[in-house]
Amino acid sequence: MKSLEQIRVPKPVSQVCDIFGLTVEQLVQQFLDHVDLGLYFSDPFDPDRWANIFTINCVLQNLEDEKYLLRYSKFVDRIMETVLSNAKKDALDKVYKIVDEWQKAVLENRIHEIMKDDGDENNGLIEKE
Repeated sequence: MKSLEQIRVPKPVSQVCDIFGLTVEQLVQQFLDHVDLGLYFSDPFDPDRWANIFTINCVLQNLEDEKYLLRYSKFVDRIMETVLSNAKKDALDKVYKIVDEWQKAVLENRIHEIMKDDGDENNGLIEKE
């Protein structure tokens, strides 16, 4: 994960922090503490959903290819099925496990893509004597 030290703080954010006695770190930490896809999927009407809505909007704006959505739709389908067929507390625990599986699948696919790209770059570069 990249460091947050290189984030540019816009003037309106600086003004809010100055006016209300906050630090940028407090503001960012408060936001980060509320990003929770498992909680959002299991209780989308939770009053603290604002950070998740912002995050999902950001994801959708930066999504370059619908193939990503199609590739991982099975996880969202499983989450929705879990939420609809379980009590809220049970659903949340199960949704967290599905989100963990989703993350693992994404990371494994990224490793596979990197390895595949590395193999493509090396094709024809090694000459036999």
